[in-house]
Amino acid sequence: MKIVNFICALFFYFLMTGIVFAEDIIGSKDHASMKRYEGSEIIGYLTLANAPYEISLGNSIMDGHFEKKINLEGNITRFVYRISGNHTSYEIFRNYEQAFLETNFEVLYTSDMTIKDPNFLYTLCSETHDSTACPIGDTDTNKRYMSAKKISADNKYVYASVLVGEVTNDKKWNIPWHPTIDYAAPVDEKRGDVIVILDVIETHALKDDEGVLSASIMLDTINSTGKIDVYGIKFMSDKAEIKQESTPTLLEIVDLLQKNPPLKLNIAVHTDNHGDPLHNLNLSSDRANSIVSLLKEQYLIDGTRLQSTGYGDAQPIADNETEEGRQKNNRIELSRFP
Repeated sequence: MKIVNFICALFFYFLMTGIVFAEDIIGSKDHASMKRYEGSEIIGYLTLANAPYEISLGNSIMDGHFEKKINLEGNITRFVYRISGNHTSYEIFRNYEQAFLETNFEVLYTSDMTIKDPNFLYTLCSETHDSTACPIGDTDTNKRYMSAKKISADNKYVYASVLVGEVTNDKKWNIPWHPTIDYAAPVDEKRGDVIVILDVIETHALKDDEGVLSASIMLDTINSTGKIDVYGIKFMSDKAEIKQESTPTLLEIVDLLQKNPPLKLNIAVHTDNHGDPLHNLNLSSDRANSIVSLLKEQYLIDGTRLQSTGYGDAQPIADNETEEGRQKNNRIELSRFP
C-alpha cells in the first residue's frame, strides 16, 4: 500500500511541476548502423530520398560548399539527439568515435572546431536542404565534428556525419515543415544540454544497377581520401586468374585512367587470414600483378601509370572471425602515387 501511495504521489508531483519523462518524437527510430548514447532522446528526425550530400573532410568553406569533401547521393536520415544532465560534448563525441570503430566505420575526419568558420554550421545544416533546421548554433560551445564511412553487408557504402555541441542558453528549436521531411514540434534546449546531429547517408550512387563502382565516384573518393576499396574484381579460388564477372569493374578502372591522364594508380590486393600468411602474401602479389598485366595488355594502359602491391592478410579492416569481416578484408585498394 505504501508503494502505491508513493507512486501516486510521485505522479502527482510530476503532473504539478510539469516534469515528464523523455520520449523520442513520433515516427523516429535509431538507425541500424549506429547506436545512440545511453539516456539521449530524439528531438529531431528527418529523411530525404535520393538526395545529394557533401560529407566534410575539413572545416573550410568555399563558395557555399565544403572545400574538402566527398560528393554523395542517396538516402539521408538526420537524427537530432538531446542529452540532458551532467555530460560534456567531449564525452559524447568520444562515445560516438568508439561506436564507429566497434561497428567497422572508418573515421575520415575529425575536428574540435577550433577553426571557427561561421559558415560551417550553415553549410552542414544545408545538406538537408533547410539551413534553419540546425539545433546547434554559433553561440553554442565545445563543438566537435567527425565524418566516417563503412561498407554494409550488401557491399554498399554507408557514410556518417556527427556534430556535437553544448547549449549555451535556453532556447526553443524546431524543424520547419518541409514536404520531404518528417515534422518535429518545437522542443526546449536547456543550458548545459548536449546536442548531437547525426546524418547517415546510405548511398546507391556509388554503384550501377549491377553493383559496380563508377569511375566518377572512384575519382572523387581518391581525390578526397587518397584511396578507395574495390570489391568487384573476383579471382578463381586460391589463384591469380581473374574471373570474367570482373569485367564491369575493370572497365570502370579503365575509364577512370583514360579520362584522367595524370592519374597513376597503385593496385594493392588484400586477403583475409585464412591459410598461411606467407602464402596469402604471395597470392595477393600475384593477383595484383594479374590486374596490372590485364590493364596494360588488354586495355592498353601505360605501364608507367600502374604499380602493384600485395599485402596478404597484414592489413585487415574488419574482424576475420566473421564471414562478413572476411569478405570486407578480401579487397582491391586503389591509391594514387606520384
